Amino acid sequence: MTDTTPDTNPPADRFNFGLVHDVFQVLEAHGYERGSNQAVGHAVGILMGLVKAYEGGEAR
Repeated sequence: MTDTTPDTNPPADRFNFGLVHDVFQVLEAHGYERGSNQAVGHAVGILMGLVKAYEGGEAR
């Protein structure tokens, strides 16, 4: 059974290191290699935009 209770935490509370780590682990498991620190920082920004878009907001 799926819990359909809406999550009342603001996105800033849910977008944290744990989420970023989990997504990067999935990428590594699929054979993607980590880039430079600058590239990783850029990827974090893109991930934040993805999260906003996924929830129906506008990505920057």
